[in-house]
Amino acid sequence: MRIVHLANHAQTIGNGTVNMMVDLACAQARMGQDVVVASSGGGFEPLLRRHGITHIPLQQSRQPWRVPSMIAGFNRLIDRFHPDIVHAHMMTGALISRFGSMRRRFALVTTVHHELQKSTSLVRAGDRMVA
Repeated sequence: MRIVHLANHAQTIGNGTVNMMVDLACAQARMGQDVVVASSGGGFEPLLRRHGITHIPLQQSRQPWRVPSMIAGFNRLIDRFHPDIVHAHMMTGALISRFGSMRRRFALVTTVHHELQKSTSLVRAGDRMVA
């Protein structure tokens, strides 16, 4: 199975959302899945590489003027990797993956990591949502 995880970054700053995404991606890679993490990058990149996970730079931002470039980058990612599943861990990734690819052939999974955030309702864009 080909899985793409989306997060704003992969920084080692104690962010529980990112830590969980990295743990899940590593576990999936150990199970033999083909895993990609797309983010703006950070200190977890060497760990991802050691587990055979490809990291692709993909800027994700809440700034509306960046939406066209985020969607273009996401579509290039999809065209390159043809994932079965895209797993968005943050609101920005959920929205660009829902509305970015018109030729969508993947299942979109979203995770609610913080139910009290205002943006939580936007994570409902997924085909499946987990908390």
